[in-house]
Amino acid sequence: MTKSQEIQIIREAIEKLGVHSYCGPWLADQLPSIESAITSDYPPEAYAFSIREANIHSEKIIKLATDEAAAIEKRAKSEAEKIREVACKFSESIRSGLKREIESALHQIEKF
Repeated sequence: MTKSQEIQIIREAIEKLGVHSYCGPWLADQLPSIESAITSDYPPEAYAFSIREANIHSEKIIKLATDEAAAIEKRAKSEAEKIREVACKFSESIRSGLKREIESALHQIEKF
């Protein structure tokens, strides 16, 4: 279906509803915005919200994003801590090995 065909269906619906219906006058009043949205490829949901509804919707989106960011940060900190623990154990292992090698070398020197 083309954009023109969609607009025509809306115009026909306005005509069928008439001026004495609940939706007819409202839909007729919204027709320029609807046509503009269709021809501009704006999503219909952009026009579906009142300012109050848009604020509520945006607050929900912000909360979801904030919660997701907090969860990502928590996971990242947990992973960083695991990496730090492994690095510390590895570092200690290297230090212990070097200490044993040095002590062994000193022991060998003392034998001479």
